[in-house]
Amino acid sequence: MGTDHSDLEMLTTTEMMRLLKIKSRTTIRKLVQRGDLPAYRVARDLRFKRKDVEAYLERNRVKP
Repeated sequence: MGTDHSDLEMLTTTEMMRLLKIKSRTTIRKLVQRGDLPAYRVARDLRFKRKDVEAYLERNRVKP
């Protein structure tokens, strides 16, 4: 009967870089600045909801 908090799972910029296999924080920041990837500011750091990252990836999926 526990509450499902999976939609609240937050990733750090470092975790995002690892997940997307990106070597530059600048690339992540550019995605946020362009509005392509939603982010949340926590103090001075950015956080990303896993479901937003999955939606971003799906929007950018290459279709045959």
